[in-house]
Amino acid sequence: MSRLLPGGTALAVFFALTSCPRPPSAVCTTSSDCREGEICVAGLCRTACNSVQQCRVGEICLDGYCQARVDAGAIDGARPDAEPVDAPRLDAAAMDWLQRDGEPADTAAGDRMTPDRPADAGSDSGESDAGDGDAGDGDAGESDAGSGDACAAPTGPPWWNDNYPWRAQIAISATPASYTLALDASDSEAARFDPSSLGTGDDLRVVWWDGASNREIDRALLAFSATRVTLHFRLQEPGGHAGGSESYFLYVGAGASTGNSPADNRKNVYLFFEDFEGMAVGSDGSPAFVTATLSHWRVEVEGSGNHVLTIAADDGNPIRMAGLTLTDVQLEMWVKFNSAYNSIAGVNFSIRGCNLLGNATYYSTTLQHASNRLGIGHTVNGAWQGFLETTSLEINLQQWYRLRSHAVGTKLNAVSGTASTTYLHAENGCGEIGINGFFSDVSVDDVMARMLVDPEPSVALGAWQERCQ
Repeated sequence: MSRLLPGGTALAVFFALTSCPRPPSAVCTTSSDCREGEICVAGLCRTACNSVQQCRVGEICLDGYCQARVDAGAIDGARPDAEPVDAPRLDAAAMDWLQRDGEPADTAAGDRMTPDRPADAGSDSGESDAGDGDAGDGDAGESDAGSGDACAAPTGPPWWNDNYPWRAQIAISATPASYTLALDASDSEAARFDPSSLGTGDDLRVVWWDGASNREIDRALLAFSATRVTLHFRLQEPGGHAGGSESYFLYVGAGASTGNSPADNRKNVYLFFEDFEGMAVGSDGSPAFVTATLSHWRVEVEGSGNHVLTIAADDGNPIRMAGLTLTDVQLEMWVKFNSAYNSIAGVNFSIRGCNLLGNATYYSTTLQHASNRLGIGHTVNGAWQGFLETTSLEINLQQWYRLRSHAVGTKLNAVSGTASTTYLHAENGCGEIGINGFFSDVSVDDVMARMLVDPEPSVALGAWQERCQ
């Protein structure tokens, strides 16, 4: 989708797990607006594909069209507290080093651009005594910041915080309640996001106008560099959003004057997120997960303090996400095989499940260590029906990999690095979601689930507004 940046520059806003280096051929409403061999995807013509051979070097065939391989640093699933780990976390076949939080790549302030503004315009970042609100603990908080009435009133609601010299409205298309939205920009567009002096993106804040007051809301800043900015935030309206740009703003430019941490509790960004840091060592993953009576899952400490959930068992042992029933869903987690018992050792997401802790029926997206593959399988009434689709993927012991799954409509998709496989005509089932480890010693971490619709709601950044001196 083509979006507007300050001064009318185009901003590419993509689904946060993909980016495409080829220039879009045209804006479209339907595929009939595109050239032969292209399809209309979220407002842009994309090259259609059935296999990676139809795509350019460095691209994968995902969801029926060519996309750039996933940049692990751009979808960093790590917790914001930059936990220590023993093994580096890679995005499987892509072998991209995960950029840990607190060590963002290419974030030196001197390498960045500021929003278009007159050369003599200052940021005025230190003149106001306005506070940031009390959202630094991860919960969205109402701000007591100044209204910005030192100059002409800005377009839209009052200014949230006078320490922030720039803001832009975020236009969102019609979106269901509780949906996690993705704002993503790359290359020259990304450089315009950061007039800050922090270099970490801490002063990149998402603010929601609830009709009476401004409230900073939690956001997950997944990538922040001169070449990629990706953030997720959750829709706040309990009844969903009808579309428009009246309610959400991106504030930037305060630098070190922010005085507090951003609201970045990912449990408030996604329908489900668990990093196990709040769980006691030796516990079984509850209450985040519902476990079987004889669960072999245990919270363990990795390296110098990072908590992970580990299973060491010679049989399948499922756990189910508590309180979540969803058929159209995006799932992600980090996976590390510590050892393997036999040739089918693996771990999977159980999707669209019924009775997951009993005589279960479900689809699964699976990483298998010894057989070196990524696959989509099916279990019916507790009986394994075999793999429906597989692809080769080298998987090493003692190495973190990221497993992603997408289920929407009749399509199931599994991704890890550049490896991808898709199965069509999947039935909806009951919507239970779980994890199953079998015949292996395997750890999982940073488990995430978000609602998924097709097409994804569009997210566009409007023109920058400057708070006058």
